[in-house]
Amino acid sequence: MMTKYNAQDAKLTDSERLVESAVDRWMREAEKTKELQNNPFKGKTLDFDDYFKSPQELRAGYRSLKMPVYYHPSLN
Repeated sequence: MMTKYNAQDAKLTDSERLVESAVDRWMREAEKTKELQNNPFKGKTLDFDDYFKSPQELRAGYRSLKMPVYYHPSLN
């Protein structure tokens, strides 16, 4: 998978290019190892309705709390 850059890519900062490059490398490696072949979300659309209904200043906090990695035992 090779990324094709357009005129808008010229506006990217160096750190944005670095992240994009790292993601491209990860995707190429995942394709080779077939890591994403059993992805449960493959072919499904993502539902962002609840995300965009919440106030913008709270979205990052809500998202962090909904991720299982961040659940504190007292939240169960």
